[in-house]
Amino acid sequence: HPEVYVIALPAMAIAAELTAVFARKPVFGYRLMIGSMVSIAVLSVLVWGHHLYTSGSENSLDAPYMLDTELISIPTGLFFLVLIGTLWKGRIWLTVPMLFVGGMLVNFVVGGITGIFLADLPTDEVLHGGMFVTAHFHFTLVGAMVFGFLAGFYYWFPKMTGKRLNARLGVLHFWLFEIGFVGTFTALFYAGLQGEPRWSANVALPYATANLIASLFAILIAASVFSLVFNVIHSWLRGETASANEW
Repeated sequence: HPEVYVIALPAMAIAAELTAVFARKPVFGYRLMIGSMVSIAVLSVLVWGHHLYTSGSENSLDAPYMLDTELISIPTGLFFLVLIGTLWKGRIWLTVPMLFVGGMLVNFVVGGITGIFLADLPTDEVLHGGMFVTAHFHFTLVGAMVFGFLAGFYYWFPKMTGKRLNARLGVLHFWLFEIGFVGTFTALFYAGLQGEPRWSANVALPYATANLIASLFAILIAASVFSLVFNVIHSWLRGETASANEW
């Protein structure tokens, strides 16, 4: 499970840097942000233990693992508040990278709140092994971390290649991805609450509607990927020349 935070911390750092740039003000609570990231790194070493709740392992370990999993929500929450504080009363420039930072914040909140139910043993006993876990994991790892990566990608692409990405295609990419992503995994949250298990090749009839909705929204995710690929190829071959300091 620490692998999640190996991906999370760089994405969070990207979000912090870009928020300061596009809010046009210094990071609010900079030392608090650094402290929260260090705390996440330390606590993440033991968070993996919540995977053992229903494994039949020694039950005396459940309480400290549950406490650690709950504790890690505090520094992640502080990091979120640092970004909100940075945006507060800032002169926000709503570029494509900033759109992805905004999407990351929204998705991260959903992933974090739903994670609380999986951190606590009583509710995890009910939800473990179901689609609720799948949806939570995707909101955290994809909705937050992949969105953070894409924010950095759009931000540094002009510096790396000397070419500008098409802003309209970038906005299209964001909205296709965000709407498709939220629609897909919100439907799977519902399927998980209805009792649909993971790791099943066949979808039972009670969960068919939720899975159909998820599949339809997933088409938007695929379309968003194609828009990104087209944007990159087109900009690389025929794009406008970027300035030395594009932002």
